[in-house]
Amino acid sequence: MRWIPTAVLAAILAASAFGSSVASGKGPLAVSVMVDFGTGRIVWADLSMPAGATLWNATMEAATGLGLDLNVTWYNATPFLNDIGEAHPSWPDYWHFLIWNVSRWDFADLGPADLPATNGAVCGWFLSRDAPWNFTEPWPGPRPEATPDASGRHPVEMFRYDLGGSGAAAGAGPVSPHVAWTYDTGAYEITATPAFAHGTVYLSMWTGFVALDEGTGTLRWRNPDVAGASSPALYDGRIYVGGKDGRLHVLSESDGTELWNRSLQPDAQFSGITASPRIAYGRVYVGTFNETGGDGSFVALDLFTHDVVWSRPVSSVHLSSAAIADHVVYVGLMGHFHPSNLTYSPPYGLLALDADSGAQRWFVATNGSVASSPALANDSVFFTTKAGEAFSVGIDGVVHWRHSELVGSIASPAVSDGTLAIGWGVFGTDGAVQTFSLAGDVRWTTSLIGTPVSASPTIAGDRVYAATNDGNGTVYSWRLSALGSGEWALQPGPPDYLLSSPVVHEGALYIASDNGRLYRLADVSASTPSGIGIVPLIIVGGLAAAGLAVLISVWMLGRSRRGP
Repeated sequence: MRWIPTAVLAAILAASAFGSSVASGKGPLAVSVMVDFGTGRIVWADLSMPAGATLWNATMEAATGLGLDLNVTWYNATPFLNDIGEAHPSWPDYWHFLIWNVSRWDFADLGPADLPATNGAVCGWFLSRDAPWNFTEPWPGPRPEATPDASGRHPVEMFRYDLGGSGAAAGAGPVSPHVAWTYDTGAYEITATPAFAHGTVYLSMWTGFVALDEGTGTLRWRNPDVAGASSPALYDGRIYVGGKDGRLHVLSESDGTELWNRSLQPDAQFSGITASPRIAYGRVYVGTFNETGGDGSFVALDLFTHDVVWSRPVSSVHLSSAAIADHVVYVGLMGHFHPSNLTYSPPYGLLALDADSGAQRWFVATNGSVASSPALANDSVFFTTKAGEAFSVGIDGVVHWRHSELVGSIASPAVSDGTLAIGWGVFGTDGAVQTFSLAGDVRWTTSLIGTPVSASPTIAGDRVYAATNDGNGTVYSWRLSALGSGEWALQPGPPDYLLSSPVVHEGALYIASDNGRLYRLADVSASTPSGIGIVPLIIVGGLAAAGLAVLISVWMLGRSRRGP
């Protein structure tokens, strides 16, 4: 096959690849269509198509069933697909038509109107940017992380699930869990949150990076040279993760081999890059933490050349991973660090940058450091501060509302279906989980005396899950629709601090502990012995407290866990 310049590609596709016709005949044919928006949002449609249908017919059927509009330009009697839903791509980002070929996605040789729908066919649309190439094979475009198998359709590619930092999982989480497996990494603390794709769990630690089999928890590979608190981001078969050495590291998903790295914080003392990288518009976006007291930086690197596209000095970015939408980057600033007394000074707050140039759009100052990762919803940005503030700021930089009734927070908010969930508490304080309407009205508050919620809550279906950062670290589940009615609490053993955030994938909840272990919490099946580590919640006056009957035995005292 001969590749052609992109300037004429659209015309050829419009003339030949996007015609639409359907012939009546016998069926049905089982066809699956994936739509990957390139933001962490992935939807699937499983269809029964009649004989004679094309994959363009399947695309239109899928869009109808998923409630997605197709933006089409008509050239005589043939359509050219501009957009799916409201993604609003701008060139050189465009929707790629892909075919699942046994074990990977491939760029289709023909357009969807020229490919018949065959039984078992899987096609996909992926919004992404290609690397520059000389228009000959092989196609240099990125491939989606999602796969058609049941466990691979909704990978967790980044911290907080998506570029908007929603903290909302694609499916429901466990209702009555037990510890399905435990993997001891040998690390002394784990701050990062795992990512998931291809049946593999990817996790960064202070002593290295590991990949585990998702079903069994067995080790697939380990890279001891890449370590830190940054949560990994997965893209096109590669792992992007910040290191305690101040470098952005890029590893192969298959075996952990380092493919390239770039020094972004040359004077790293211990933490380096603690935020999770974000990938959008053919670039990698990440902030750095300066432990010597000077400015950190926020950087955009070209995904393909690995060059710095732009970099701007900012007061340190510590743990806050950017939210990105409509070519704007939103990130929390921790302020300047003072190593002599472990404090921070202004400027701190929420910063909005132009994703293409790095120019400042606006800045909202706060009364305390912002370690939380912002969450986007309804043209608003939600975040918390160490001064005990919760904010809603419009994408124009106008503050919609601000609450400051509770203790400080370093946890990132979660937002789903009009509900905002926030974890409160830093090391040594009481904690709480609190939910709001997006207008700022408090819906319910569950207090946890002496147990701060420093890890970021996650929403999965009708439940919010959170963990406590105290010596007896405990995972909790509450029902959103039942005004915070508690369901269960589980204390992984041996007990220790929980600063790594819970993540839900394919019905199971995963969480890492300062005891160095990663846990998979899954629903109890008929074959599971009863009473394994599950603590029912007792509701007293609207506040949840852990029952004492079924606590796991404590055989290790926790260390101090201060967080940032």
